[in-house]
Amino acid sequence: MKKLKNRKEVKELKIKRTGRFKVKPSHPDYEMIKLHTIEAKEIYNYANYIIRQLFFKKSGKENFSLDFINEYPELAEDFNIYISEKLQFTSTFYRIICKFSRIKKYSINSKMVQNIVDILKRDWKSYWKLLKLKLESKYTKNINIPRYKKKYSAVEYNPQVISKNKLKNRYIGTSKMNKGFKIPKFYKGYNFKSSRVIWKNGFLYMETVYEKEVPEKRKIKKVAAVDLGGKILMSIAYNFNRRGISISANMLRSLNHYYNKMIGIMTSLLPKGIRISKAIQNLWRKRDEQVRNLLGYYANKLIKEFKLIGIDKFIIGKNKEQKQEIDLHSKLENRNFCMIPFNKLVEILKYKCEENGIECMEQEESYTSKASFLNNDFMPVYGEKNKDYEFSGWRNGRTYKIKGKNQKIHADYNGALNIMRKAGHELIEKVCFFYTDWIFPAGKFKVRNLNYI
Repeated sequence: MKKLKNRKEVKELKIKRTGRFKVKPSHPDYEMIKLHTIEAKEIYNYANYIIRQLFFKKSGKENFSLDFINEYPELAEDFNIYISEKLQFTSTFYRIICKFSRIKKYSINSKMVQNIVDILKRDWKSYWKLLKLKLESKYTKNINIPRYKKKYSAVEYNPQVISKNKLKNRYIGTSKMNKGFKIPKFYKGYNFKSSRVIWKNGFLYMETVYEKEVPEKRKIKKVAAVDLGGKILMSIAYNFNRRGISISANMLRSLNHYYNKMIGIMTSLLPKGIRISKAIQNLWRKRDEQVRNLLGYYANKLIKEFKLIGIDKFIIGKNKEQKQEIDLHSKLENRNFCMIPFNKLVEILKYKCEENGIECMEQEESYTSKASFLNNDFMPVYGEKNKDYEFSGWRNGRTYKIKGKNQKIHADYNGALNIMRKAGHELIEKVCFFYTDWIFPAGKFKVRNLNYI
């Protein structure tokens, strides 16, 4: 009998992903989930009111009130127990909010109420973490305690709430829903964990969380790095002898310019004191969808290229407050640049890399555009030491020139190579290319289906 050859098994990891579906007003469960978001807002605000008043009391402020203790006689005893515990989120607090929901006769059940309190708990935890960072001088922005929701709040449906019978028939929803929401064929075979409803730009969206198997990360050999920018959206360099890639931001800038113009026109037609309307919300929604679609298209093409050449690691150059610190000496340029969602782009690139077994990391990129990769210039971290550093060259438009030499390199390509070097990765072979290829050349972006009136 012939012996079977040993084959290397490809290990797979499970990761969580989110799919989003728009809920139309004609859907049979639209009114129910809209009511859930309104009730969730009221529950969130009531729970937050209690936490805020006790926080003000502990902080020594005068403008606090404990009238909520006697507002509902059924809750007075529980409130006295809760206040004596001297903690924010305890089992007693959860019990109080669940009783409040039953007193108000909300359609949301106790498990969903607990999820709403969990959201509030996460918000307060974020506040305490930021406060700790600010006291340690690691965070400079202003921080505020969690505020009240205005109209709607997110509603989470965990596995205990989702109907198993509906899930077997490829529908997501609770047992009280008439129909639920059909899962598209694209997500067939995935293990759905939970779902949530959010309100954004005047529309309801159902987001589903599911598990997906992805290949395990490989041993790092081939590395790519990207330099993000306003005119050239992405400039990619490799640590081996292959010409880099440039992706133009002209389509995004054109899209931003168009929507900014339309929103400005619509805003000028509104009565005094009113800043938003359904038409403007519709424009914002269409802009967000088209931007997200365009960024996803770019990311898919880029990952396809990485898989073709066998990239093992992808380094993204990014600075804190990148959009706020730049000045393009033009109101139009600043407006178009600052409307590019770089954080969203980084998130998309990260999860696309994760799905394909490519390691992805962010790298602080200060001075990578000023330093020369060809001369191996030292690149410090901005703000650590207030010094004036001298570099071997300077930037002139899209070209980086070396002082005293007739050497030139594409400026953004030079920045991407420096980002790679700053992350601790050197070239594995000599690079002969100093310029990049355009896989998405500059062009005019066509905006379709804009019936905003």
